[in-house]
Amino acid sequence: MKKRRMLCLSLSLSLALAALPPLASADSWQGTTAAADLAEIMAPSGGTLERFNLELGQTVTAGQEIGATAVSTVYAPLDGTVAAIHAEAGDTVTGTVLEIAPLSRYTVTFTVTGAKQTPENTLVHSGETVYIKCTADGSHRAVGRVTEINGSTYLVEVLGGELYVGETVRAYRDSAFSDEDRVGLGTVTASDTVTVDVEDVTLLRFYCAVGDAVERGQRLFVTAMNEDVAVTVPAGGVVTEILAARGDSVKEDQTLARVAQRVTLTFEAPEDDAPLFHAGQTLTYIRGDDPHEVPHTCTVTRVLQQVKGGSVTVEARPEETGLPIGMTVEVSLE
Repeated sequence: MKKRRMLCLSLSLSLALAALPPLASADSWQGTTAAADLAEIMAPSGGTLERFNLELGQTVTAGQEIGATAVSTVYAPLDGTVAAIHAEAGDTVTGTVLEIAPLSRYTVTFTVTGAKQTPENTLVHSGETVYIKCTADGSHRAVGRVTEINGSTYLVEVLGGELYVGETVRAYRDSAFSDEDRVGLGTVTASDTVTVDVEDVTLLRFYCAVGDAVERGQRLFVTAMNEDVAVTVPAGGVVTEILAARGDSVKEDQTLARVAQRVTLTFEAPEDDAPLFHAGQTLTYIRGDDPHEVPHTCTVTRVLQQVKGGSVTVEARPEETGLPIGMTVEVSLE
């Protein structure tokens, strides 16, 4: 009888334990803070950053002024040689500052009416390479690049070879000058010099001289602007990345820094702990840099089940503002 009572007690205890919810595999979980909803602080104009007051971790507000560009840089619009300079450093100028003779001595205006009439041959693309041969006896040949398209007419910059100004030439897609690949008929003209113009600016410094070879995008000169152009913050948040410094030469719309509009708290927990978390739940955490271990609260925004690895990822929104990015935290159930 005694034996039977002990057996029943043991069975009852086993059933009671089985009915209890699973125990957490840990009392707390290690997590980190991360940036979310990044906004970019961009240069409002080309030039040099005369002022740029920004620090990592700094809290900024939308519209806040954090710097300014004070000068503008002018770049070469094409490959060529500086043919003339019409001003000096210190001059205030409206008009042409310098002229560039294109690297190509010739420009050819083609029309697709002279192409072998197939759908492919009557359609050319900007940047496409074409091969050129004169119509007289084929002895004058060159290679060029399509630079501008206007309806059935397109412009080709001659990159190499020998042509005569005024002669009629044909363009082909292959260097064998196959008639099946003929894409146009055109006339050779001499390339004009290209002017670089400004409006009411003071020239600060030149980076080229007459006779210098320049490449497209090469710095030619810098100008002082009449007014500083303010660098402002597009959205409030915490500065997570700084990509420029005072004195740097920047281009218009270049990214100078990034701001996290939100800070999230993320941690991984064993798969068995998944039932412990749900969206909207309040958790507590202790900052890794807090010597007094003061608990703060956060709200779970989503729980992601990992397909592999046997874990869940929990994301939460801290109630605390100004929380640094990349900080280690210890998360617990409230």
